[in-house]
Amino acid sequence: FIEADKLNVVLKIAQNELLVKLPVEVSGAATVSEAYELKKIIKEKDEISGDSGDSFQFVNTGTIDKFKSLWGEKKTQYIKEGYFVPIVEKEKLRNIYPKRYQQANASKIIVAGMSYVVEALFDDGKILAGKSTSIILGDKSILIPLVCILNSRLMDFWVRVNYNSLRMSGGYINIGVNELKSLPIANFRNSQDQLVKAYCDRDFKQIDFWVYKSYNLTFDEVLIVDPETPITREEYEDSILNI
Repeated sequence: FIEADKLNVVLKIAQNELLVKLPVEVSGAATVSEAYELKKIIKEKDEISGDSGDSFQFVNTGTIDKFKSLWGEKKTQYIKEGYFVPIVEKEKLRNIYPKRYQQANASKIIVAGMSYVVEALFDDGKILAGKSTSIILGDKSILIPLVCILNSRLMDFWVRVNYNSLRMSGGYINIGVNELKSLPIANFRNSQDQLVKAYCDRDFKQIDFWVYKSYNLTFDEVLIVDPETPITREEYEDSILNI
């Protein structure tokens, strides 16, 4: 059961184009067979000599947070083994899976596959994503505003309401390629510069602010999405003409 006020906001958000319509490519980071082959070339950083630019950092769902990688901060669990600072040498990856090398070397969004809400980070070609994740490839000018939308309070709200029936034990949701492609993404053309600036400044309040504006929510609708928003009615409504 969805309360009437929440339903109205959901229906408004749903009027936007689906992510699959954007000029981006959404795919799984690795197949099951690739995952086992990749495990053979994952090493701890201190096991390999040479320049750090010769290898990719390796992350999976457990080391992805909103806007950031937890690589080096949190232990990475991968196929029954744990790593502290896992890396994969670029040349070895290119020899085994040239397509995965190209993806790792490209600008992309990496999305955690098992989480309470969407957790995504932007990477500019430094990270190899593990099997449990999805990746979104595209132009950086699109990916940065998109990662802001994916990590926003608005998208948290959308996932909680629409994917609640998919929750498993512990409250986790498997957010894969199909779920990502079906997310409604607003036309962020008019707020693109503001989103990019807020992303660069790591100003999460401003990210949410401009995401709400992109979806054309009223302030009362913002309060339905996030009753504890730090955004005030005055600052939100005073900016209407600036979009």
